[in-house]
Amino acid sequence: MIVASRPFAGLRGRQQQIALGLADAGHEVTYLEPWNASRPPADDEVIVATRPAERLTALGHEATAEPEPREPTRVGWDAEIHWVTQVVARGLAGATGSETHAGAQGGAREAAAGAVHQALPEMAIVYPPALIPRLREALAGPLVFDCEEDFPATAPSRAAATLYEEALEEGLPLVDGLVAVNRYLIGSWGRLLRPGVPSAVIEHGADLGLFRPPAASQRNAARKALGLNADARIGAFVGRFDARISFEDLQRILDVEPALTFLLLGEANDEGEAILLRLPGARVVRRGPLPQEEVATSLAAADLILIPFRREPHLEPQRGLALYEYLATGLPVVGAFRRGVKAFRELCYLYTTQEELEAALQAALAEKPDDPLRARRIATAQEAGWARRVDELATFLKGVGAAGVEPRS
Repeated sequence: MIVASRPFAGLRGRQQQIALGLADAGHEVTYLEPWNASRPPADDEVIVATRPAERLTALGHEATAEPEPREPTRVGWDAEIHWVTQVVARGLAGATGSETHAGAQGGAREAAAGAVHQALPEMAIVYPPALIPRLREALAGPLVFDCEEDFPATAPSRAAATLYEEALEEGLPLVDGLVAVNRYLIGSWGRLLRPGVPSAVIEHGADLGLFRPPAASQRNAARKALGLNADARIGAFVGRFDARISFEDLQRILDVEPALTFLLLGEANDEGEAILLRLPGARVVRRGPLPQEEVATSLAAADLILIPFRREPHLEPQRGLALYEYLATGLPVVGAFRRGVKAFRELCYLYTTQEELEAALQAALAEKPDDPLRARRIATAQEAGWARRVDELATFLKGVGAAGVEPRS
């Protein structure tokens, strides 16, 4: 069972990729997404987060109960804890159904509850740390926490970051395994694990079926669809446009290259909107949030990809969900230097100062389509497909399952 977190800027995120990959590999997967209330339900009650997959059942908020009112100081967690508790309780009560696959149409509520019941004894992967204690009480099988980002670095407020940290302090001593996207997160939070509890780094992956080097025809079609000139220079950013973004770096990029248009494929929160308002509107094109397929199609219009994060200590471990998918296109990547991207410094154009930013931008724009760097980026991405990541996770989960659950008083 996978208890997921919020969708990420229209992308098919880590949690959905893992669910699909485990199902494709032959595992029975129940996918709970408490935050689906804002999205239209499929088949009225069962919400399939991405695409139907055999052996995958996905439930969203509408599948079980009306959400309780959100308490802002808890960043919505009270409502999600209530919802997940109801789903788990229904599964433990032994609700049954004749069909438990998300690929089937209809028979939603009974089938979904039955699937939860079948999944409960095995294992659960949880993302929101606030849900760990309640799941630990309900589940007899191993519980694994997957830490996909350092939330305090991206939190909307210090209060939200504090709540997240408090949830980790309470929850991590209860889990039977910890997975994180980088070693910095293992170093930060592994100290809270019980002695002997295993941990592993499993990075984000790339959807290699969608993200690939664009042909000239795809590039031209993407530009036409976006209303961009065929000979324009396009720098793209994919994902959540928020307080991590450096206005100064983006403005410098536009100043250095007057012919460049900034393409945002994703969503912007309040801080992101404030940054966008300060940029020259005629040189910004926005689309999103978009489904994964449309992101890949639109990204074909770009000449280079931009990651203009602010250079601050709390952002150092950040790598981003889409980095390997950027590399899969072969396109040059210009980004602020951080520990999280240090390993890619020979594949990307990284900078730490405004002068280095200007040099990186000019080098990226001068890169030829047949530059050997492009082949190296693509080869690196090919080694990071989601199928490989799911294999790594499955191996880790097998070890956790073999170790069992430590008896608790």
